Amino acid sequence: MRFEPGQKRDVTLIDIGGARRIYGFRQDVMGNYENSRDIGFGDGALPPAFAEDEPAIDCENAMAQQDMNWCAGKDFEEADAELNSVWKDALAAARDSDASLTDMGDDGRPGYEETLKAAQRAWIGFRDEWCAYYGYQARGGSLEPMLVSGCMAELTRTRTAELNDSLEGLGN
Repeated sequence: MRFEPGQKRDVTLIDIGGARRIYGFRQDVMGNYENSRDIGFGDGALPPAFAEDEPAIDCENAMAQQDMNWCAGKDFEEADAELNSVWKDALAAARDSDASLTDMGDDGRPGYEETLKAAQRAWIGFRDEWCAYYGYQARGGSLEPMLVSGCMAELTRTRTAELNDSLEGLGN
C-alpha cells in the first residue's frame, strides 16, 4: 500500500512471512518488524531505522529498488562520516591560522575559522537543495531517494577532497 506525504489511512495489519522487514522508500522507516512492535508499531507509529536491524543487502548486486535506495543511503552515510573527519582537521587548521593573525593586526575581515564555517554552512545548503532538485527527475517515485542519496554522496566526496586540498594550502 502506498502512502503519500500527509495522507492518513486506517489499515489492518496481518502477520507476514519472509524476512519480516519494513522498508520505507524514503528510508524514514527501515528495520525489523518484530522490534517495531516494542516502540508502538501497533498504534500506527512506524519505527525508525536501527543499526542492529540493518538488512543483509549485497550493495554490489542490489536489484530491488528498496535495496538500491538503502545502499545509496549507506553510501552517503559513509561519505558524510569521512567529511566529518576531514572537517575536524580543516577547522583545527583554520584555528591555527587565526592564531598566526594576531601578529598582523586587525584588518577588519573575518578570520579563517569564521570564513570556513560560513562557507561550509553555505555548501551544506547548496548540496541539500541541489540534490533535492536532482531527485525531482523521479519526483514522488521510488527512484527519488536513490537519486538524492547518490547526489549527496558524490557532492560530499567532492567537498571532502576540497577540504583536504585546503589543508595542504594552509601548510599542513
